[in-house]
Amino acid sequence: TQAISFTNNAEYKYPALFEDGSRGNMFAQVKDDWGKLGKFNSSIETMCFIMLAKHCGMKTPVHHTETDGTKNGTTYGDVIESLANETIAVEISASGMPKLGATHLTLSDMQTAVFCLSVSADKLLTSSHANYSKYIALVKQVLDYCLGENKFNRSFLVGYNPAGKVTSTYVLHGPAQGFWEGPKLPWLANYPGSDELGDFTNVPPRHICYGGLVSPSYEGEFNPTSYDPARVEVGPTYQKGFEGSLARMVEKLGASAGTVLPNFPSPEPTDGKEYYVRVKELKSTSNSVQLSALIVNHSAWPAVLKENMSFRYYFTKEAGTTVTVSKQDNTQYALSGVVISTPKLVSGNTYYVEASFPNIKIYPGGRKENPDSQLDGTKYPRYPHYEKEIVFTLTSSGSWDNSNDWSHKGVGQDATSTGYSRIENIPVFDSNIYLAGKYPSEVTSTESPVESDGMVVYPNPTDDVLSIRIENNYTGTYNIKFYDIAGLLVQTSSFSKNTSFINNDINIDQLTKGIYTLEIKNGETSVFRKILKK
Repeated sequence: TQAISFTNNAEYKYPALFEDGSRGNMFAQVKDDWGKLGKFNSSIETMCFIMLAKHCGMKTPVHHTETDGTKNGTTYGDVIESLANETIAVEISASGMPKLGATHLTLSDMQTAVFCLSVSADKLLTSSHANYSKYIALVKQVLDYCLGENKFNRSFLVGYNPAGKVTSTYVLHGPAQGFWEGPKLPWLANYPGSDELGDFTNVPPRHICYGGLVSPSYEGEFNPTSYDPARVEVGPTYQKGFEGSLARMVEKLGASAGTVLPNFPSPEPTDGKEYYVRVKELKSTSNSVQLSALIVNHSAWPAVLKENMSFRYYFTKEAGTTVTVSKQDNTQYALSGVVISTPKLVSGNTYYVEASFPNIKIYPGGRKENPDSQLDGTKYPRYPHYEKEIVFTLTSSGSWDNSNDWSHKGVGQDATSTGYSRIENIPVFDSNIYLAGKYPSEVTSTESPVESDGMVVYPNPTDDVLSIRIENNYTGTYNIKFYDIAGLLVQTSSFSKNTSFINNDINIDQLTKGIYTLEIKNGETSVFRKILKK
């Protein structure tokens, strides 16, 4: 009913026209209707005609509100055959790509049109039609072009890299890029983007968007690291037709279509930049230092929300002095509820202060926008979801020396435009569970990165030996199971524990490279860890 209502509408010229008034060549884009059928509706009118031809019959007359006498008596079959025949009458560009549609569609944009042709040829006109082989040849030509059979020797399918072909990994796709705030887009110059990873031309996406289709122009122009959305934007708008045509080819070719690649895609290792602290020195005197510290949740394997993050800032107290700490609340991104501890002794003159963010949601979700901001980051403070600030001052009763402070190393180095440096020597926690960051050598084993369940699995990633350290009061047999990314059990092990502490090594050199889930079971209690075998 919706299809009939849509096609029987004077607003949409019969049977299919481009907005410029030219004939609807190549099942291509017709007039967009941003309200009725969704934001993206390439070839939606043609799809309606195909569905009605199948449902009502190819010989059923088309009823339309237009009164042009030449259209009276036209059947759905007439419409389908007319469009299909015009399809194979297209030009071929210098790059070898068909020039489809009045505006010469890009490779991505033509995918739905090609799928419409494939369905019409197979399901409506059938293989008995005189031009059937030409219809299918064009479908195959476009698919082959996508997969590397072109003068550029380039696969335009992201992550698909047949031997000898160049492939692309740069895409305009937020989850693939892994940006917590978004790229610096040329058409939104006043949108500041991310300080660290917002420049698409310098930093590649964090994930490979396997199967995303990027696109040259019909003349073959393509810059794989540009931010031209017509080239590197991927999404369902372009994918639906391409995947449908691929499915059709696999169905038709059967066993000769090939086989599924084993272990594809290979698991991704993290880039080590998920949780950390960025620091800027605001003021330094002979007996004090004032720091702005931003705790960051830039998780992407997967992205997760944290509500009780904290970090430890380690420093060395000068002999014979005392150190106090104070927190400032009059900062740009000041948060109520942020806590800074008093200095805590580690050993000798090594201390730390712990900054906590209790019941504060921190997640890689961009910034909280002011509704009146109009994306102008210069007119108002923009409150990030992915990082939270604390400003604190350490004051000594005597002299202060930053040079011997473990967590001050790197402050001011490799700083972003805002003056913040990412500091590795600051351990980060979530509900007291260690996440990332380096400890000073003075830290004892009881303060090492053991999680709240009393276990630590290290090193991670690892090559051939995995160590499991358990510091809790649970004794007895621990059964260890390794599951691959498909959930299959691939290795088992066990050991006994009869003291409060044990360290056990497991040889995993026989496992192939990839990500595994490790189950550590004691009685009825199981804990799980993700590990990466390099």
